[in-house]
Amino acid sequence: MRRSARSTRSVLIHSLYVTFNRALSAFAVRILGTMRYTDAVMIELQTTQTVPLELTDDGVIRVAGSRVTLDSVVHHFKLGATAEEIAQKFPSLRLVDVYAAITYYLGHREAVESYLQARDKDAAELRRVIEANQDTSGIRERLLARLPSR
Repeated sequence: MRRSARSTRSVLIHSLYVTFNRALSAFAVRILGTMRYTDAVMIELQTTQTVPLELTDDGVIRVAGSRVTLDSVVHHFKLGATAEEIAQKFPSLRLVDVYAAITYYLGHREAVESYLQARDKDAAELRRVIEANQDTSGIRERLLARLPSR
């Protein structure tokens, strides 16, 4: 039976993770002597990370270096997409940035949900204004009249 690409990728990632941890442990013992592996890791562990999100002039939060909005990433995440799937849907995003955006959403859920609700409200208002200023009466007939006769 053939493995799916996803399970093959998971096995490969796990294998690389185990290999890396063994190499790091051996390095820590060789270089640091009596120091424990966890002590070696804690020495280089960053306590803060920069979130790759930026607020644009029009009030939209985008993933830095792209035109992809936080709204889009969160929407796909809520639909059940994995970070890898989201990165595939938006080729301009790096996987690490997708993970960071999801992490930000999970850590600041109330604030992000409030932002998303405000964006939805603004979009509904804009749609109302546009529809109020357009003459849609007879549009079907006008479009059909443009079609060449058969």
